[in-house]
Amino acid sequence: MIKHDATRLTPRSYYAPIPIFCIGLDKILCDLNLAAQLLLQAGACGCGRPLESLVDGCVGGFDRVAFSPVDTVLANLDNIEGNQFSAFYCSGAPCHLRTDPYGELTVTPTAIGAMNFDSGALQAVTLYWELQSIERREAFMADFAAKVNHQLTWDSYAVSYDRVLLRMSYYKEVVKRHVAALSATETRSILDLGAGTGNVAAALVSGGQRVTAIDLNRSMLERLQAKLSPNELERISIVQQSGEQLAMWDSESFDGINILLVLFDMACPQQGLREAIRLLKPGGTLAITEPKSCFNMQDILRRVEISLREQNLYQELYGDWQRVNRANRSIDPTVRHDRLWIEDIADILRKEDFNVAGPQDSHFGNCATVIATKPRGWRT
Repeated sequence: MIKHDATRLTPRSYYAPIPIFCIGLDKILCDLNLAAQLLLQAGACGCGRPLESLVDGCVGGFDRVAFSPVDTVLANLDNIEGNQFSAFYCSGAPCHLRTDPYGELTVTPTAIGAMNFDSGALQAVTLYWELQSIERREAFMADFAAKVNHQLTWDSYAVSYDRVLLRMSYYKEVVKRHVAALSATETRSILDLGAGTGNVAAALVSGGQRVTAIDLNRSMLERLQAKLSPNELERISIVQQSGEQLAMWDSESFDGINILLVLFDMACPQQGLREAIRLLKPGGTLAITEPKSCFNMQDILRRVEISLREQNLYQELYGDWQRVNRANRSIDPTVRHDRLWIEDIADILRKEDFNVAGPQDSHFGNCATVIATKPRGWRT
């Protein structure tokens, strides 16, 4: 769950230009910041993974010493007397990594125990990597700045997403379409890939389904969590994770998969679609809405503004509308390379022998929905 406690990095740490990790007492990765995600190409090593899998699977040319201070702090748990600070702090020797595309790195790791402010108990360990040297520093800093800017775009969008879009009939219609497709009696476990603020996930959980909601943006997921009652929270797993590499889940793990305007913002949308296909059980349903090849962002924004004015909401929601407008212009799929339009997605699914219904237009004809069923005899 996304909670503000010692197992989550603060916003300041999350955007810091040095890699920072938060690791639970069970050596499960609870959180990692943008710099760590960038260095480790962390689509493959998101939150919820054991530390050892991060060590073994995510870093080329890895020096295990980079995580050794965590082991020292955890080993000291049985030797703590009172509030002995030294037991919660350990700094390691400089060590070396090699990452692609930034070359050789030298980092000095430091681990500090993270306390639960209510109980005073050690709840996690925060690991900092001081960057002593980076072979391709300029490339790293440029990519880091781009990653921060992209994340802040979605943070800004999250603030106003529901206040504007839930007033739009076209958006409510496509949400209703996805919920209906994934609400069949036999569809009990659902992966919401790129769940955002959770308008589909919340409806499915309310209807009794169990949902795993994945999104990279913390602000979006916090808003999703806030929508759910304590009973509903028991039926959902909320994970901050890229949708492009989901090795933490076995193949054929879900009865249904929801993808609502997610692939267009991925660096590797083809990989995201392949993961969705892999994770869906034979006989399961994939509900997916993505931009059409004729997509026109300006047309959508113009029509949304007209709708706000017609509903006499333009002045009331002016600040929200400006944030939504700026965010959408920034993430316009037409200015990106290697996009996967809904027509391409439908073709790929048909070639995989899925039973495909659609595309059915949405977003004023700029996007479309495909509802696809994986054949029961399907094999990888």
